Amino acid sequence: MITKHIIEGKRNSFTWFDVCDITDEDKNNLIENHELNPRHIAYATDKHERARYDQQENIEILIYNLPVKKNVDTNNFVLEPITFLVKKNTVFTFRSKFLDLDTAKTIAKATHLDASIKTLILTILYQVTICFQDAIDNLNLTRDRYLNNLKHKISNQNLIQLSNVERSLVYIASGIKTNLLVLENITENQSSQELSQTEKKLLHNISIEAHQAEQTVEIALEVTERISATSNNLLNNNLNDVMRFLTVWSLVLTIPTIITGFYGMNVVLPFAKGSIAWVNITFATIIMIIILVIFFKIRRFF
Repeated sequence: MITKHIIEGKRNSFTWFDVCDITDEDKNNLIENHELNPRHIAYATDKHERARYDQQENIEILIYNLPVKKNVDTNNFVLEPITFLVKKNTVFTFRSKFLDLDTAKTIAKATHLDASIKTLILTILYQVTICFQDAIDNLNLTRDRYLNNLKHKISNQNLIQLSNVERSLVYIASGIKTNLLVLENITENQSSQELSQTEKKLLHNISIEAHQAEQTVEIALEVTERISATSNNLLNNNLNDVMRFLTVWSLVLTIPTIITGFYGMNVVLPFAKGSIAWVNITFATIIMIIILVIFFKIRRFF
């Protein structure tokens, strides 16, 4: 779906085409009516395209990563690009429906600051960059909730959920790093004369938020990795305790099995005759079991 916005500024006016979940009909419309190159549209609609800033022919291309939560139940985040194509006095944005962009609020803020294409783009980038911090906070809350469950019982489901949090943090960390490279590239390519004071301030604020998100996600990822490692150690320790318990009691219960096996054979054995032979055999078995249990206690096998 393509939504057209005409933005009137103090210095000039421009047109913004917001393309959400592009269709084949939208592609044909952009190629025929707006003379966009199919190759540029392919860049804009490729979900695996890396974040970058580039100038090709008479078009500026800006691809920026954003965190997207596609499944509310699992609370997993992935990266999706938002792409800007700037051609003369027209800007095209390509995004998916998962980026909830309040266009009216965005236009109002960009107009209030300094209605220009760069101001609009930087305003949107600022909103997207803040989304990274919100996603990190969301994952931290999810991780803490799983941590409370791990205190009571370690289950495979909790470990899988913790692994999903860790994977989402890795995606977010990668997206932030590439976004920072894009911001540095924009700063290098845009001279001080090309950017107004408002645009410089917006770009500076975006860089601050991106660096802050980078530090936050590094801490969150390190904490999650430590918790995951500790959980695995606890799980291995519990397994060792179970195996030790089974080994010790299997040895203890081997004694009556061996003794009753001997006395079940048709051979002459001591204490096998008499009316209370079974009492003597049972008493001797219990004594041997007690001795073995005391030995294991001294050796701290359990």
